[in-house]
Amino acid sequence: MKKQSDLSRLMGYAGNCRYFTYASWVLSAASALVALVPFVYIWKILRDVLNAAPNYAQAVNIPYYGWMAVLFAVLSYLVYIAALMCSHLSAARPPFPDWRHGSGTTRRAASPWAAWRFPESTRKSS
Repeated sequence: MKKQSDLSRLMGYAGNCRYFTYASWVLSAASALVALVPFVYIWKILRDVLNAAPNYAQAVNIPYYGWMAVLFAVLSYLVYIAALMCSHLSAARPPFPDWRHGSGTTRRAASPWAAWRFPESTRKSS
């Protein structure tokens, strides 16, 4: 019997939502690349300050570079959140295939009294 690869096991968990997994990979790579851009703008700020050393009034682009660094840091964070949402959408789907149709299984498992049906040893203590 051939052993199943890790990627095929991962896609088995994703099921029909595997395109969310691929999107999360692309978005997380894009987030990592965009997260490097603020360091370029910080370098430009330092370069302008060092080039205009005695007369700091010549360094006029510093506010622009600072705001661009903040903009790309926030953009990187938002793209990372989108990657997390895609990965969670692909992995955290309900385990029941007929969950959309209001099956009794999902309604019973989601009811507030579901904890009463399980033995004491399986419940988490608070």
